[in-house]
Amino acid sequence: MPYREGRFLVPLLTVGERARARALMDPAFALLAPVTMGRSLNFALGAGDRSEGLYDAETRKRLAEVKSRCDPANLFRGNYDVSA
Repeated sequence: MPYREGRFLVPLLTVGERARARALMDPAFALLAPVTMGRSLNFALGAGDRSEGLYDAETRKRLAEVKSRCDPANLFRGNYDVSA
């Protein structure tokens, strides 16, 4: 579980159409970016097209190696992408 050393968790949530939600949330993400360590997978809701920040570099590399070995056909692609 990456980023456990963080002092705060800032949950941001919206509902509705994806483009409108992103238009609302992206400014908040940009404002928090300078003090953000990463994102919590437990609170990363929605489709898997926004996987940056979910894992530190070492963890992402390890998960990509496991995925390439265990799922070379990318059958389990509905979640957040960890491909190399």
